[in-house]
Amino acid sequence: MGIRVFLYSIVMLSGFALLYTIAFDKPNIANMKKMAQVSFENSTLYQIDNINVKQIVQAKEAKHFYNRDEMKEATIISRINNQKNSTRIVSGKKIIKLGNILTLQGDVMINSDNKYILNTPYLRYNTQTQIANNDDPFSIDYKKYNLKGTRLHFDLKNNIMGANNIDFKFNFEER
Repeated sequence: MGIRVFLYSIVMLSGFALLYTIAFDKPNIANMKKMAQVSFENSTLYQIDNINVKQIVQAKEAKHFYNRDEMKEATIISRINNQKNSTRIVSGKKIIKLGNILTLQGDVMINSDNKYILNTPYLRYNTQTQIANNDDPFSIDYKKYNLKGTRLHFDLKNNIMGANNIDFKFNFEER
């Protein structure tokens, strides 16, 4: 009789303990935001509208978190203003997308329809306003001109640029 009561009380206590952990053990949202929800390796993403391919994103490693996306060794190829043969290539060793802001780090390169090539180690780019800026050294090759400076502010939509400590060079031999 004593063993039966003892076993019955152990079963009841374990049942209450199980219900307690289920009811009060909620997931830690702060830790969930730090963990990747989806991750890909050697991935290619195609963004297609009803007419053509709008954008291609290639990355060696891509992770989607709660509020941001991270890509390593990434290249983004997109159409400029939906023109048929006009493309912009953006690449970097690490790209972090938080809302409309892309933060590019490590060997950042922007090639806009082979008109100009921008190289810098770090760049912030707003995809909505199409404005890029940084505080690091940069160089832009445009046709036979070379422009070097720091603290870049570049409006890619209207092709307006501002910078500090500018060094502008011509190549007169290519006339």
